[in-house]
Amino acid sequence: MGTLRAFMTPEEREKRRARDRAYRAANREKIRAYHDANREKIRERDRAYQAANREKIRARGRENDRAYRAANPEKARARGREKGRAYRAANPEKAREKGRAYRAANREKIREKKRAAERAYRAANPEKIRAASRAYRDANPEKLRAYRAANREKDRAYYATYYDANREKIREKKRAYYAANPEKDRARSRARSRAWYEDVRRSRMALAILALAGTLSTKGEPIHG
Repeated sequence: MGTLRAFMTPEEREKRRARDRAYRAANREKIRAYHDANREKIRERDRAYQAANREKIRARGRENDRAYRAANPEKARARGREKGRAYRAANPEKAREKGRAYRAANREKIREKKRAAERAYRAANPEKIRAASRAYRDANPEKLRAYRAANREKDRAYYATYYDANREKIREKKRAYYAANPEKDRARSRARSRAWYEDVRRSRMALAILALAGTLSTKGEPIHG
Protein backbone atom coordinates (compact mmCIF):
# COMPACT_ATOMS: atom_id res chain seq x y z
CA MET A 1 0.00 0.00 0.00
CA GLY A 2 1.39 3.41 -1.02
CA THR A 3 1.95 6.36 1.28
CA LEU A 4 -1.09 8.56 1.90
CA ARG A 5 -0.80 11.87 0.01
CA ALA A 6 -1.26 13.91 3.21
CA PHE A 7 1.86 12.29 4.76
CA MET A 8 4.08 12.63 1.69
CA THR A 9 7.09 14.91 1.53
CA PRO A 10 7.06 17.51 -1.30
CA GLU A 11 9.56 15.40 -3.25
CA GLU A 12 7.39 12.27 -2.94
CA ARG A 13 4.29 14.25 -3.92
CA GLU A 14 5.99 15.63 -7.05
CA LYS A 15 7.25 12.14 -7.92
CA ARG A 16 3.69 10.78 -7.59
CA ARG A 17 2.33 13.58 -9.81
CA ALA A 18 4.96 12.90 -12.47
CA ARG A 19 4.08 9.20 -12.41
CA ASP A 20 0.35 9.99 -12.70
CA ARG A 21 0.98 12.33 -15.63
CA ALA A 22 3.05 9.70 -17.40
CA TYR A 23 0.34 7.07 -16.82
CA ARG A 24 -2.40 9.34 -18.15
CA ALA A 25 -0.35 10.22 -21.22
CA ALA A 26 0.30 6.51 -21.96
CA ASN A 27 -3.29 5.34 -21.30
CA ARG A 28 -5.42 8.22 -22.60
CA GLU A 29 -7.80 6.03 -24.61
CA LYS A 30 -8.22 3.52 -21.80
CA ILE A 31 -9.04 6.31 -19.30
CA ARG A 32 -11.52 7.90 -21.72
CA ALA A 33 -13.26 4.55 -22.28
CA TYR A 34 -13.52 4.04 -18.50
CA HIS A 35 -15.05 7.49 -18.04
CA ASP A 36 -17.52 6.94 -20.88
CA ALA A 37 -18.60 3.63 -19.35
CA ASN A 38 -18.89 4.98 -15.79
CA ARG A 39 -19.97 8.59 -16.31
CA GLU A 40 -22.90 8.57 -13.89
CA LYS A 41 -20.97 6.65 -11.26
CA ILE A 42 -18.09 9.16 -11.44
CA ARG A 43 -20.48 12.12 -11.26
CA GLU A 44 -22.19 10.66 -8.21
CA ARG A 45 -18.84 10.09 -6.53
CA ASP A 46 -17.73 13.68 -7.34
CA ARG A 47 -20.98 15.13 -5.98
CA ALA A 48 -20.61 13.12 -2.76
CA TYR A 49 -17.00 14.30 -2.36
CA GLN A 50 -17.97 17.94 -2.96
CA ALA A 51 -20.85 17.75 -0.48
CA ALA A 52 -18.56 16.27 2.19
CA ASN A 53 -15.62 18.63 1.54
CA ARG A 54 -17.28 21.91 0.47
CA GLU A 55 -15.28 24.21 2.74
CA LYS A 56 -12.02 22.46 1.97
CA ILE A 57 -12.64 22.78 -1.78
CA ARG A 58 -13.57 26.48 -1.44
CA ALA A 59 -10.46 27.20 0.64
CA ARG A 60 -8.27 25.45 -1.91
CA GLY A 61 -9.98 27.34 -4.73
CA ARG A 62 -9.36 30.69 -2.99
CA GLU A 63 -5.73 29.76 -2.38
CA ASN A 64 -5.29 28.81 -6.05
CA ASP A 65 -6.97 32.08 -7.13
CA ARG A 66 -4.64 34.14 -4.91
CA ALA A 67 -1.59 32.33 -6.28
CA TYR A 68 -2.80 32.85 -9.88
CA ARG A 69 -3.51 36.56 -9.33
CA ALA A 70 -0.09 37.06 -7.72
CA ALA A 71 1.63 35.33 -10.66
CA ASN A 72 -0.53 36.90 -13.41
CA PRO A 73 -1.86 40.29 -12.18
CA GLU A 74 -2.68 41.80 -15.59
CA LYS A 75 -4.29 38.63 -16.91
CA ALA A 76 -6.29 38.21 -13.67
CA ARG A 77 -7.55 41.84 -13.87
CA ALA A 78 -8.59 41.38 -17.50
CA ARG A 79 -10.36 38.14 -16.67
CA GLY A 80 -12.11 39.75 -13.70
CA ARG A 81 -13.29 42.69 -15.81
CA GLU A 82 -14.58 40.33 -18.50
CA LYS A 83 -16.45 38.20 -15.95
CA GLY A 84 -17.89 41.33 -14.35
CA ARG A 85 -19.15 42.65 -17.70
CA ALA A 86 -20.72 39.28 -18.55
CA TYR A 87 -22.40 39.08 -15.12
CA ARG A 88 -23.77 42.63 -15.33
CA ALA A 89 -25.09 42.02 -18.85
CA ALA A 90 -26.85 38.82 -17.73
CA ASN A 91 -28.10 40.14 -14.35
CA PRO A 92 -28.48 43.96 -14.53
CA GLU A 93 -30.87 44.34 -11.60
CA LYS A 94 -28.98 41.97 -9.35
CA ALA A 95 -25.68 43.67 -10.27
CA ARG A 96 -27.09 47.12 -9.46
CA GLU A 97 -28.43 45.91 -6.11
CA LYS A 98 -25.13 44.25 -5.30
CA GLY A 99 -23.24 47.41 -6.26
CA ARG A 100 -25.46 49.60 -4.04
CA ALA A 101 -25.04 47.23 -1.09
CA TYR A 102 -21.24 47.15 -1.54
CA ARG A 103 -20.99 50.95 -1.79
CA ALA A 104 -23.17 51.42 1.30
CA ALA A 105 -21.00 49.01 3.32
CA ASN A 106 -17.62 50.30 2.04
CA ARG A 107 -18.19 54.04 1.52
CA GLU A 108 -15.00 55.24 3.25
CA LYS A 109 -12.87 52.53 1.66
CA ILE A 110 -14.15 53.48 -1.82
CA ARG A 111 -13.55 57.19 -1.18
CA GLU A 112 -10.01 56.57 0.04
CA LYS A 113 -9.28 54.35 -2.96
CA LYS A 114 -10.68 57.00 -5.32
CA ARG A 115 -8.63 59.76 -3.66
CA ALA A 116 -5.46 57.63 -3.90
CA ALA A 117 -6.12 56.97 -7.60
CA GLU A 118 -6.70 60.70 -8.23
CA ARG A 119 -3.49 61.61 -6.38
CA ALA A 120 -1.53 59.07 -8.42
CA TYR A 121 -3.06 60.36 -11.67
CA ARG A 122 -2.31 64.00 -10.80
CA ALA A 123 1.27 63.13 -9.86
CA ALA A 124 1.75 61.23 -13.14
CA ASN A 125 0.01 63.82 -15.39
CA PRO A 126 0.66 67.36 -14.02
CA GLU A 127 0.71 69.04 -17.45
CA LYS A 128 -2.52 67.36 -18.52
CA ILE A 129 -4.23 68.42 -15.27
CA ARG A 130 -3.06 72.04 -15.64
CA ALA A 131 -4.17 72.15 -19.29
CA ALA A 132 -7.62 70.76 -18.41
CA SER A 133 -7.97 73.29 -15.55
CA ARG A 134 -7.02 76.19 -17.82
CA ALA A 135 -9.46 75.01 -20.49
CA TYR A 136 -12.27 74.74 -17.93
CA ARG A 137 -11.54 78.19 -16.48
CA ASP A 138 -11.48 79.73 -19.96
CA ALA A 139 -14.76 78.04 -20.92
CA ASN A 140 -16.65 78.79 -17.67
CA PRO A 141 -15.59 82.20 -16.28
CA GLU A 142 -19.10 83.23 -15.25
CA LYS A 143 -19.78 79.95 -13.47
CA LEU A 144 -16.50 80.19 -11.53
CA ARG A 145 -17.15 83.84 -10.64
CA ALA A 146 -20.61 82.97 -9.32
CA TYR A 147 -19.24 80.02 -7.34
CA ARG A 148 -16.50 82.14 -5.74
CA ALA A 149 -18.99 84.86 -4.82
CA ALA A 150 -21.35 82.33 -3.24
CA ASN A 151 -18.65 80.41 -1.36
CA ARG A 152 -16.15 83.14 -0.43
CA GLU A 153 -16.47 82.79 3.35
CA LYS A 154 -16.54 79.00 3.18
CA ASP A 155 -13.37 78.95 1.05
CA ARG A 156 -11.60 81.40 3.36
CA ALA A 157 -12.44 79.29 6.41
CA TYR A 158 -11.28 76.13 4.62
CA TYR A 159 -7.96 77.64 3.47
CA ALA A 160 -7.32 79.18 6.91
CA THR A 161 -7.90 75.80 8.58
CA TYR A 162 -5.75 73.99 5.99
CA TYR A 163 -2.93 76.53 6.31
CA ASP A 164 -2.95 76.31 10.11
CA ALA A 165 -2.77 72.51 9.94
CA ASN A 166 -0.10 72.39 7.21
CA ARG A 167 1.93 75.58 7.77
CA GLU A 168 5.40 74.03 7.64
CA LYS A 169 4.51 71.75 4.73
CA ILE A 170 3.25 74.72 2.66
CA ARG A 171 6.30 76.83 3.49
CA GLU A 172 8.66 73.98 2.58
CA LYS A 173 6.83 73.45 -0.69
CA LYS A 174 7.06 77.17 -1.53
CA ARG A 175 10.76 77.27 -0.65
CA ALA A 176 11.43 74.25 -2.88
CA TYR A 177 9.38 75.75 -5.72
CA TYR A 178 11.10 79.14 -5.65
CA ALA A 179 14.52 77.53 -5.25
CA ALA A 180 13.83 75.61 -8.47
CA ASN A 181 12.36 78.74 -10.16
CA PRO A 182 14.58 81.73 -9.17
CA GLU A 183 13.14 84.00 -11.89
CA LYS A 184 9.64 83.56 -10.47
CA ASP A 185 11.02 84.23 -6.99
CA ARG A 186 12.56 87.50 -8.19
CA ALA A 187 9.33 88.45 -10.00
CA ARG A 188 7.38 87.74 -6.80
CA SER A 189 9.73 89.92 -4.76
CA ARG A 190 9.42 92.76 -7.27
CA ALA A 191 5.60 92.47 -7.24
CA ARG A 192 5.58 92.57 -3.44
CA SER A 193 7.85 95.64 -3.40
CA ARG A 194 5.67 97.42 -5.95
CA ALA A 195 2.55 96.62 -3.92
CA TRP A 196 4.20 97.89 -0.73
CA TYR A 197 5.39 101.16 -2.36
CA GLU A 198 1.96 101.67 -3.90
CA ASP A 199 0.30 101.16 -0.52
CA VAL A 200 2.70 103.64 1.15
CA ARG A 201 2.17 106.19 -1.65
CA ARG A 202 -1.62 105.97 -1.29
CA SER A 203 -1.41 106.31 2.51
CA ARG A 204 0.82 109.40 2.25
CA MET A 205 -1.42 110.90 -0.39
CA ALA A 206 -4.46 110.37 1.84
CA LEU A 207 -2.65 112.04 4.77
CA ALA A 208 -1.61 114.96 2.56
CA ILE A 209 -5.20 115.47 1.37
CA LEU A 210 -6.49 115.45 4.95
CA ALA A 211 -3.73 117.86 6.01
CA LEU A 212 -4.66 120.24 3.20
CA ALA A 213 -8.25 120.00 4.34
CA GLY A 214 -7.09 121.06 7.82
CA THR A 215 -8.16 117.84 9.54
CA LEU A 216 -4.71 116.21 10.17
CA SER A 217 -1.10 117.29 10.25
CA THR A 218 1.29 115.85 7.65
CA LYS A 219 2.34 113.30 10.31
CA GLY A 220 -1.22 112.03 10.68
CA GLU A 221 -1.84 113.75 14.03
CA PRO A 222 -5.23 115.44 14.61
CA ILE A 223 -5.21 119.27 14.47
CA HIS A 224 -7.11 120.77 17.40
CA GLY A 225 -8.67 124.17 16.79
